[in-house]
Amino acid sequence: METTNEELQATNEELVASNEELQSTNEELHSVNEELYTVNGEHQRKITELTELTDDMDNLLRSIDMGVMFLDERLRIRKFTPRITDTFHVLPQDVGRSLESFSHELTHVALLDDVRQVLENHQTLQREVRDRRGAWLLLRILPYQAKDRVDGVVLSLVDITALKATEAELHRMSKVFMDGADPVIIEDLEGRIVDLNREAERVYGYRHDELLGKDITVLVPEDHVTQTWENRRRCRNQESVRNVETWRKNRSGECCPILLTLSLLTGEDGEPVAIATIAKDISALKSAEGEAREAIRRRDEFLAMLSHELRNPLGAVLNAIEVVGRSEADAGATRQALDVVSRQSQQMARLLDDLLDVSRITQGRIEMRPQVVDLVRLAQEAVQVVQPVLDRRRHNLNLKLGSQPVWVKGDPARLLQIQENLLTNAAKYTPPGGEVTISVTADEQNAVIAVRDNGEGIPHEMQASIFDLFVQGDDSLDRADGGMGVGLNLVKSIVELHDGSVSVFSAGPGCGSEFKVRLPTTSDRPEQIADTDESYETYRRILVVEDNDDSRQMLEALLRIDGYDVIVAADGVSGIDAIAKHEPEVALVDIGLPELDGYQVARRVRSELSDRVVKLVALTGYGRQADRKAVLEAGFDEHLVKPVAPSDLARVLRRPK
Repeated sequence: METTNEELQATNEELVASNEELQSTNEELHSVNEELYTVNGEHQRKITELTELTDDMDNLLRSIDMGVMFLDERLRIRKFTPRITDTFHVLPQDVGRSLESFSHELTHVALLDDVRQVLENHQTLQREVRDRRGAWLLLRILPYQAKDRVDGVVLSLVDITALKATEAELHRMSKVFMDGADPVIIEDLEGRIVDLNREAERVYGYRHDELLGKDITVLVPEDHVTQTWENRRRCRNQESVRNVETWRKNRSGECCPILLTLSLLTGEDGEPVAIATIAKDISALKSAEGEAREAIRRRDEFLAMLSHELRNPLGAVLNAIEVVGRSEADAGATRQALDVVSRQSQQMARLLDDLLDVSRITQGRIEMRPQVVDLVRLAQEAVQVVQPVLDRRRHNLNLKLGSQPVWVKGDPARLLQIQENLLTNAAKYTPPGGEVTISVTADEQNAVIAVRDNGEGIPHEMQASIFDLFVQGDDSLDRADGGMGVGLNLVKSIVELHDGSVSVFSAGPGCGSEFKVRLPTTSDRPEQIADTDESYETYRRILVVEDNDDSRQMLEALLRIDGYDVIVAADGVSGIDAIAKHEPEVALVDIGLPELDGYQVARRVRSELSDRVVKLVALTGYGRQADRKAVLEAGFDEHLVKPVAPSDLARVLRRPK
């Protein structure tokens, strides 16, 4: 019992010690519990912060207007924004799956290669790509940084379609600006140059960097600087400054006229920031205006000249008619008066022919009938035509034609006209008693017609324009030999129609002049055709259908003098009746007839009087190719232009035997 009691006593002491230890442990547990409460509070706060941060991240990813996808180091999806689903067909439950198992809408086939490349080299990659809908996207692949290591990649897609459209528009505008056909300069509001296009560099002779920052007056002549600042003041005040005529100068100091347009450029706030100037070079326009004014001046001079040239022969004709009409006039005076009428009428006809030729050439309607001709023979004919003018002015004519023919291919009438005009021109501008020389030579390729005189000569400044229309060297009131300034223009035009060239040389006033015509020679030779008067016979019974009494009576009198049996009619109906009744061999029919015109007369004769054998000849004042064609289509056999030359009339009034 004592032993047991002692053991119980010892046990009790141990229990008391254990209790004391438990008390101490309990106190420690209380202390730990308090610490756990503190840690738990900290964790709760962290969890709350993480929850808020996660919500913020989720809202950020949902709200940003771009596609973002987070991938781990094995390219498994960690997280993505809703916008990425427009490109990758992923769902929320696809988190954790590899990107390789998904298709996408991008046309960029190397997408996965780019992702692996960023994962390996840890370098950001950026590309502009397109999807299958045609939209432009900015693809950016960045390494995912986790503390001190890369733990995946971040793939982002930003829609830049609008940006690309704006960029394209800016590129187009820049292209328009840089490649503009006119110089364009942009200045700040103080007039300093801030940009210019390539045309401005070319026109003004400066490089782009040489003009940047320079004052705009570096390109303005001194006498237009004030106007320059006034134009800019008006532009800043939002006044219209368009197509203002002013001047610019280039690097070498040369000035040229321009049309200047100023436009005010504003910033995003609507406030003015710069001025754009467009300068259109109008040098050609100003030159054309000068030429137009010169052409008007020449036209007015020509009209005055034409009035003078027509009044002179008309006055001579009227005076000659007065002489013939007076009974006391003797036979010699009558013959002289008739010569005057004939000569002056031919002069007026020549003037009209020249005007018609100019009109035809200008409109490209001149008719050419090329054949192989001898220029030497044509020169001899031209001399015969111009000889009366040479004799009247007592000129000495030197012929250097040679004994061998010079063959060219061309219209003989036009080639004859060239030589006649040159000889007439030399005779007219050479004082009485002068020397005129005509020569015809040839080499292997060209025939050369040279007409030289020792007359008035041509000033150096006028030699370049001497072949222009209505240009003449004689501006004096003494114009006895006439002329309207069309002869040399005709020569040049006809020569060019024959693939030739014409030139002039004169040492100056009083030193004479020399005109040279070069025409290509030909190896062809003309066909030999026998055409003699003995092979023809003349018609005898002639009908004249003409409504103008004077013309009809004079033509009737002329034909009767030549021994023809003449019948006359004053209108188309009477003409058809005369053909049916009198059966003439030839009918000379005016086109402009009352009741029935000449075309209708010809058609009715060919259809209603087809049993009558009559040669129909049209008389008309129109000589165009279209008029000739219309005459032949109506049923006429020949076409004569008024006034009718006696030689042409004799030609149509004969037939082969």
